[in-house]
Amino acid sequence: MFFKPNWFKTLPKNIRPENNKIERLEQLRKQLDIPHELFVMIIDRNPATTRKVQKRILEESRRLYPDAAEKELWMMVLLSRTETLKNVLISEMLTGEMSQEEVENKRDGFSKIIEEFEEVIKNIDSFEEFCDYIISIDKRLLGEEFYFTDPLNICQIIEEILEEWFFYTRLN
Repeated sequence: MFFKPNWFKTLPKNIRPENNKIERLEQLRKQLDIPHELFVMIIDRNPATTRKVQKRILEESRRLYPDAAEKELWMMVLLSRTETLKNVLISEMLTGEMSQEEVENKRDGFSKIIEEFEEVIKNIDSFEEFCDYIISIDKRLLGEEFYFTDPLNICQIIEEILEEWFFYTRLN
């Protein structure tokens, strides 16, 4: 594909799909008549994107701390993710998108998640399982609606296209 669609240009560079996926994603977007802005949100909030970002953070942590144990690196990734979640929650609070009760519930949920980190990481055996845990945290804190109501499974189709890189990297 010679040109890059608007949704691609709008995405932050660290979550842009690889060139070999752009055309397939754009065909899907056009076929379903999804506006560029919504398509950006779907990709940004897609579990495949979460996995991709977490893997990059893990690789960077490995580079910075080559002597760290694998689960110590996972804790660094998890702490990075909680920082992101904290910023999303603060943004929602400041814009008034949540009631005072919702703010308190999310704050309490956030605290509980941080308390359980070490115990959860002890029981996780693979990075894939670790990423699934991070996605479950997102759903607990941000809510299922963060990932969209999707009766046509469009997000699942996009996730499958985006995750091809993740499955490939697991094999290598």
